[in-house]
Amino acid sequence: PPVIMAYMCPVEALVWLGLALNVGCIALLLLLVFHPKLVKNCAAGILKLINRIRPFRHPEKIYQKLDDMADQYIGTADYYRAHKGTILIVFLITMLQRCLLFLVTWLTYRAFSLSGESLMTILLLQAMISVAVDMLPLPGGMGISENLFLRMFLPVFGAELVLPGMVVSRGISYYTQLLLSAVMTVASSFIIRKKD
Repeated sequence: PPVIMAYMCPVEALVWLGLALNVGCIALLLLLVFHPKLVKNCAAGILKLINRIRPFRHPEKIYQKLDDMADQYIGTADYYRAHKGTILIVFLITMLQRCLLFLVTWLTYRAFSLSGESLMTILLLQAMISVAVDMLPLPGGMGISENLFLRMFLPVFGAELVLPGMVVSRGISYYTQLLLSAVMTVASSFIIRKKD
């Protein structure tokens, strides 16, 4: 399982695995958006090969789903071409959000009255953790993010402060957001029920 593998692998292997998964996923999504017919043809070929090895019960339904998915991405590609400015703004806002999340670790570092490491070093270390765990099939990279933080930030925070630093940083950047999202979800469900 990915969790056990992540705890056994060295940090470098996880970073390279995460980078490969990120690049592969982004490349696939770009192909889906800008060349959906190419992806559709490749997927249809793979499905035909699988169907020869182990026949599907209802192959027409599977091919129909493939056609529907391709049509959806063709519409997405048309939207991207027509709204390039909007896509750029969304990209920049996303970059800003990520940088602000990574900044939490530096603020935690400074809150413990530590110095000696630059803002850029801490941001890059936090970005490496994010790259390593974002594409692993785990909710929020729970467990692995904490483990990597303890390993990668040990020289930065020191042995005595790395665990408290991880608790504060991860608590603000992930668990507080998780708690707020849960509260808002419960509140919105009650509001929607009252309107119905």
